[in-house]
Amino acid sequence: MALAISQAEKTAVFVDETAKKDPTLKASFTECHKAYLAVVADLKSANVKLKLSPDTAHYDVRASNDKMRRVAGLVGTNSDTASTTLKEMTMQMEKLIDLAAGAADAVDDDDENIHRRV
Repeated sequence: MALAISQAEKTAVFVDETAKKDPTLKASFTECHKAYLAVVADLKSANVKLKLSPDTAHYDVRASNDKMRRVAGLVGTNSDTASTTLKEMTMQMEKLIDLAAGAADAVDDDDENIHRRV
């Protein structure tokens, strides 16, 4: 979970700095920055809830997927270097979100999520 949080924080900084430097990307990157800040909040919330309520933690992690789709939609057609970098960072973030969701499932000791582990 900590790795996913760290990556989301680093990406949020990159997006924020790029939005400030490049006026042509400011609008879309400002929205992407908001999305990444929301991902950080979702993942931190999940981390706090992990032991007490793994199902809720899993939900919080999965909520981050919506934000990643938003980012992909905002920069998906851009071909500039910063957008290409952000697309790559977002693909990596999606993989880390999947790992974080798996971690939440692994902590959950009930059998309702067994189909996800098989």
